[in-house]
Amino acid sequence: MEKTVTLIAFIDGSAHALTLCEYAALLAKRSGATIKLYHVLETPVEPDKSDLSGAINLGARTKLMDALVSAGEKKSKVALSKGREILEKSKEKLEQFGCPSVELRLRTGDIADSLKSKEAGGDIILIGKRGERTSEKKNRIGDNFERIVRASTKPIFVGNSVFTIINHVLVAYDGSLPSRRVLEYLLGNSVFGKLKVSILGVSKASKDWLEQDQKPYILQINKNNCPIDFIGANGDPKEQIINHVKNTKCDMLAIGAYGHSKFRNLFIGSTTTTLIHASPVPVLLSK
Repeated sequence: MEKTVTLIAFIDGSAHALTLCEYAALLAKRSGATIKLYHVLETPVEPDKSDLSGAINLGARTKLMDALVSAGEKKSKVALSKGREILEKSKEKLEQFGCPSVELRLRTGDIADSLKSKEAGGDIILIGKRGERTSEKKNRIGDNFERIVRASTKPIFVGNSVFTIINHVLVAYDGSLPSRRVLEYLLGNSVFGKLKVSILGVSKASKDWLEQDQKPYILQINKNNCPIDFIGANGDPKEQIINHVKNTKCDMLAIGAYGHSKFRNLFIGSTTTTLIHASPVPVLLSK
């Protein structure tokens, strides 16, 4: 008996959340997957209460402590209520898209820690490109985005703001382990169904290298019998990838994620982050 696929979608109150639900519905219909929706209330960092009351007398200090605790409790209740509302609205949206099998999860804490503790129960993670605090800022991706991607061991689907049916994927391929993993996932997993796959050589930038050296391996892992074409390109990999996303009119970009250490990225920048920011289509990542 084939294992049921589980999609784990992390949503917030941003404009990307409902679009992410559309993508979750699309993938669930194609694979018969169940959907788990997570909303994480991140624990706020509050100042040390003793620092606020150390210079006043004992009675006033006790009253201040009580007031701070009461204010914190009210804030938590408002956040919990808002979180439940976000989850319920998203569930309603998914049901409208024909997905009745939806589980809701409301968590408190760090979102990257929540992902690490819960991702074992899923096959793919879905997140939005921008979060609630950055949804209107087109020049940046979400504050927690890189932390979430680095924390996960699963493939991650990064939704954009405008939904498009995914029928054609461009795979940026250089023969590295991350790029092989993302290709294997697309060609051997049921989540995305049978897609048209364009494979772009971005390192050894040669169509001959792809067709002669890599084609036997690629055909072997193509369990979905996807139609495949090979593209060779010369020049800066980031520019070539984005140009081919536009020229091939693909519906999704697939890349290996964060091949360098976080420390090294301080000096050379992250190709992954740059591509996600620049991509007009959703991105599938694998490490």
